[in-house]
Amino acid sequence: MKKKQKKQKINFCIGDEYVVHKGPFIIKGVDRKSDVLNYVWAGEDEIKETSLKGMEGTLLCKMWKGPNIGNIYKREGLAEALEHSNEKFYFTIGFLAKNCKIIARVTPKTEHRFANDYMSIKGTYPYDLDGYEVDTCTNTWGSVIRIVFDTKNISSLAFFSFPNEPINGSGDYELIINNLEWGMELLEMGFNVGKNHNIEEIKSNVPAQYIKNFEEGLSYE
Repeated sequence: MKKKQKKQKINFCIGDEYVVHKGPFIIKGVDRKSDVLNYVWAGEDEIKETSLKGMEGTLLCKMWKGPNIGNIYKREGLAEALEHSNEKFYFTIGFLAKNCKIIARVTPKTEHRFANDYMSIKGTYPYDLDGYEVDTCTNTWGSVIRIVFDTKNISSLAFFSFPNEPINGSGDYELIINNLEWGMELLEMGFNVGKNHNIEEIKSNVPAQYIKNFEEGLSYE
């Protein structure tokens, strides 16, 4: 007789933080009996409700890799890479100005708004840019900005400051920051969708006392 396989479950606890393609969300309530999971997106106040089994199934359909579930993972406390200081932040901006690609992925429903927002910032539309993608997948919730960079020559992420923890990309040394709000802020600083960023404009938006940190990040290899 074949032994019955134990059904996998995630031990959701109030306060746990998980990260999906949209960004981080925090567990606010768990009720297995009623199949209810309450959560809130990081940075927002509105508590949302969903099927606990449905969320569990979504997360478990990915391959577990330690604390990671493919591109979905439980955050086990703040990593050293998230320790913030202005010196680290502008070092990071300098590094990304030379070494990152920004990908904007929109849906048919959100494309018009994103394109207009991009136009208001950059003075041009993004349609023909390398890195601009329209996702027709029915499960896609809305616009996403991905900041993609290579870590082959990075000895430690402790030198950097990101708004949320990076996730693994498809390449061997590739990391991705999924953050729409921060991505839009980078565009306002002088970054562009794609790889060709306006380094002089970015530098002009760096406070004078952090220019040295920016330049160190720019030359980091």
